[in-house]
Amino acid sequence: MISKLRKILLCAGAIGWGISVLGVLLPWSVLSSLIQSSDAFYACCDSYVAYLLRMAYGGWSIIGFLFLMVLLKPKTYGNLVPLLEIASIFEGSVLLIHGLLLRLPMFPFAADVFFCLVIGLGLLWTERKAVGLSKLHGLIIVLSLLFLCSCNKVITKEDCYGEWIPLQDESAEKCIVLSQDGTMKCNNLEWKDVASDREGTMPPSGKWTIGSENTMIMSVVNNHAKTIHFDFNDRLAGYGGYVIEQDGRIEMWFTVGDPDLYEFKKFVRK
Repeated sequence: MISKLRKILLCAGAIGWGISVLGVLLPWSVLSSLIQSSDAFYACCDSYVAYLLRMAYGGWSIIGFLFLMVLLKPKTYGNLVPLLEIASIFEGSVLLIHGLLLRLPMFPFAADVFFCLVIGLGLLWTERKAVGLSKLHGLIIVLSLLFLCSCNKVITKEDCYGEWIPLQDESAEKCIVLSQDGTMKCNNLEWKDVASDREGTMPPSGKWTIGSENTMIMSVVNNHAKTIHFDFNDRLAGYGGYVIEQDGRIEMWFTVGDPDLYEFKKFVRK
């Protein structure tokens, strides 16, 4: 019974990982269209992104090949089973932690986690001999370090939804409301525009978008940060802004005024 279950798990691992060889062999035009149609990635038109994906598919294919060899020649390669089971549990934990931090949709995130953990834990259970303390301790230490290294907040668009008030004037009468549909409202807010020595009233409504990570501001605050933009009638308000994790909370910082003498206008979510 245990032997049959192990063969099933090894076969699943060989197929699940080995199918990645298609990512090495398929033409890029076909592969790119498949990736984009899955809604799991942004458009992959950059040559270096294509290179990294080919590298990843090649590595995954090797893992599938190792599962296949253990399945076909257990006497020769059976000693790889402990390595494969721990590697599967490790990979499943990586996907679980970062998938939750990034707030990814359940598919394919949950399916990937389920696949890795079922294979790893299943192989671990099928071992006839007791698991050595050294293996368990090593696994626990690695996963603990992984968790500690992965606990930094990753800012997503969902973190921006809601009502934001000025940090210097936490009043309900002055706020920015960011909605899930990309629209925004401004209530009683003033903004010092570029090359102006006076503050003007911000338009009552507009659109907002969150961009990529900003390494410049991340080096200043020593934490995670992404760019954010307000658009009023196709015109960006101010010089730019950032969504930042600061002092255990999410803040919005906007550079306003003269680009050479700008200042930060800071907001916190109510």
